[in-house]
Amino acid sequence: MSERFRLQTPAQRTAFEQLFIRPHTRTPGIPLRWITAADILAQQALLRHPDFVVARMKGQYWQVREKVFDYEGRFRRAHELRG
Repeated sequence: MSERFRLQTPAQRTAFEQLFIRPHTRTPGIPLRWITAADILAQQALLRHPDFVVARMKGQYWQVREKVFDYEGRFRRAHELRG
């Protein structure tokens, strides 16, 4: 599953900040400085992965509904392999 964001207009960049950067940032009080998508890739160590991604099928594609971070429970997380 993947997400795609367009970054051409200021409104698209603001939507990207709100929907992706803020929830994925490891340090929420410190803003991530970026101008291009390459800047974000260079700083990907400062971003965190969600433990769960809740999505639903919309037409032929999956639409992300919610991302869960800092999960503590009995179910395995998205990045853990079955053993």
